[in-house]
Amino acid sequence: MKEPKFIDVDGQQVVVMTPDYDRPLAIVDMTVLQKLANLLPKANAKDIIDELRHTLDGVYKLETAVQVAEEFVAFHKTVNLISEYNDTTVKVVGHIDLENENNY
Repeated sequence: MKEPKFIDVDGQQVVVMTPDYDRPLAIVDMTVLQKLANLLPKANAKDIIDELRHTLDGVYKLETAVQVAEEFVAFHKTVNLISEYNDTTVKVVGHIDLENENNY
């Protein structure tokens, strides 16, 4: 996994969760974003590809097909970035008594 990128927003460091800066961006609370990512259905590749095919069914303009494909790619790359970031967050693996550092 690549190291997460951060940008400065009003003096705060904000992690960048988008693979594409040419699209409109939004700032979302990290906890909310992680909860949303966890709520996404876990579909297999066939189901995901079938859904893309269904979305493209009846599209006869190249511009529209490209837009659908770009949104599809941006969505899945962003979800992957969120998942990778979640996997690198700090996890508590034990208990440390800060008042008595010899007591583990």
